[in-house]
Amino acid sequence: MIALTYEASAQTATPSLTAVVALDTAALKEYAGKYKFEGLPFDYMEVSLK
Repeated sequence: MIALTYEASAQTATPSLTAVVALDTAALKEYAGKYKFEGLPFDYMEVSLK
């Protein structure tokens, strides 16, 4: 499960927005692995679930 929180504020008002997003971790396991990139300051990025 992944939860995202966003909070915005201004000098005249202090609005607050909170969003909770639940994702299917079984479907996200499909994207776990090592991805190779070219032309960037890093060679690869590793994606995993916690």
